Amino acid sequence: MTKEEEIRITLRLAASLRDKLSRAADGNERSMNGEIVARLENSFESNVDPKALTDAFAIAEDMRSRVEQQWNYLQEVERKLLEERKQISEQLRAKRAELAHHIWERRARVREELERKEERVREMRERYIARSEALQEREKELNDAIARFNAREKELGEVVRSLTKGADMLVKR
Repeated sequence: MTKEEEIRITLRLAASLRDKLSRAADGNERSMNGEIVARLENSFESNVDPKALTDAFAIAEDMRSRVEQQWNYLQEVERKLLEERKQISEQLRAKRAELAHHIWERRARVREELERKEERVREMRERYIARSEALQEREKELNDAIARFNAREKELGEVVRSLTKGADMLVKR
């Protein structure tokens, strides 16, 4: 635009809108006036129907609201799942502790039973060894008795033969 075509106007803005325009102008590397002019020109170049734009904003706001509701719902579901997971974890910990206690008790009972059985086996082994030794002693005594019996039988056999000889001699005489 040339200087002749320019018209100077006074514009009243809220301070917050002026601050937004100032930040936008700095971001686009323009003056405040350049930013306002660019934005006004863009608004005329657009073929968007203001009613359609309002409807689109209403739809977008409705979608945003629904998404926010869904987000809140998902957060609530997640919170409940975390609570349930925590409860299940606590129950599992309790069950593990109970099972570990049961296993330790069972292990102690089994160990005691094994010790009793080992003691019985030792006692039986000692009795077996004692009986075995007694049987060996008895067998030795029996073998000695048999040896004495055989020796006596042999002596008796000799006595019987000598008597038989003596009797045969008497008969022959």
